[in-house]
Amino acid sequence: MSAAVRGGFVWRVGLGLGGLLLILLIVLALGGLGGWRMQAAAERVADVDARKLRHGQQALFTLNALSRQVYPVLGGSPSQEDIDTLNKVFTASQREMQTQLDSLAALGPSPEEQTMLAAIRQRHGEFNQATRGLLDLLAKDEYDAATSHFYALGVPALREDMMAIERFLRHQDQQFQQGAQASAAAAQHTQWSMAAASGVGVLAFIAVGMMILRSVSRPLGGDPAQAGAAVASMADGQLHQPLPVRQGDGRSLMARLEAMRLINFRIAADLELGRMDVALASSTKVYGSESAIEILRKLSEIVGASGLVRAGSAAALLLGELEYEVRASVTLTFGGGTNEIQRGLVAQFGLGMPRAA
Repeated sequence: MSAAVRGGFVWRVGLGLGGLLLILLIVLALGGLGGWRMQAAAERVADVDARKLRHGQQALFTLNALSRQVYPVLGGSPSQEDIDTLNKVFTASQREMQTQLDSLAALGPSPEEQTMLAAIRQRHGEFNQATRGLLDLLAKDEYDAATSHFYALGVPALREDMMAIERFLRHQDQQFQQGAQASAAAAQHTQWSMAAASGVGVLAFIAVGMMILRSVSRPLGGDPAQAGAAVASMADGQLHQPLPVRQGDGRSLMARLEAMRLINFRIAADLELGRMDVALASSTKVYGSESAIEILRKLSEIVGASGLVRAGSAAALLLGELEYEVRASVTLTFGGGTNEIQRGLVAQFGLGMPRAA
């Protein structure tokens, strides 16, 4: 078989495998994009949870800083400097707590978190009210009353305020850990999905490649190089060598050529013995002419559009010989006796049927 025909085979197989590889790459790219989006979404959720934790911790630090300024003014006669410092810290802590709680509300808390934030605001409002009462009594120099007031109202409110913030922080820490686990699970799922898609793609790549090769080799009856060598041997007159035909193959190029080789050997043997089987000769002519047309048609399908270009064109395959033989093959059906007459001879001499009128 010529290099041009083999090149046609390689081109068709390469084109099919290249297309499948492109599909595989697209599937992997889409899978990777989906995994990236899933990971990005998980990272966004984790970032929001981390910001909620940070704002909650800052609120707790602010409350602790205020409580450290309250206790020095309790029990005794505090200096005016301590009272002024407490006033400044109290005013700054109010602004800071409001900022942190507003930031938490802007992060889109869940209904459960909204309930927790409402509880924090309520408890912190109670603590602020108790602290204002403390400052009012200190301004009147009622130090003992201020101390009793804060221990009775401020300390419980401070404890409830801190506990509400700590509950929120525990909840956010739990949400953060669950988000991290979900992100890790999603990443692992994506990796397994990509691995499975790659495996399926590789198997599909191999399967389709084999199907393409089989679609090329089946019409020939074997490997293109093997079929080309066998046909070239027959063309050189080496008819004594049987062609490699697969068991059960009765329609391929190789099978038809082998059948014609054997029939011609039988006719030649009969002629040497002085016999002539009219039915066998006529059936051979019909089978040979129709097989030649079928073989040329299959070869044209295999080599592609270049096999239809006439001689003289730069695009002509095999110098236009295949295209010429395809056009000329129709003459085989009536040259040397039309096939309809040959079938009548087979019916008359082979099957014993009456001659057609």
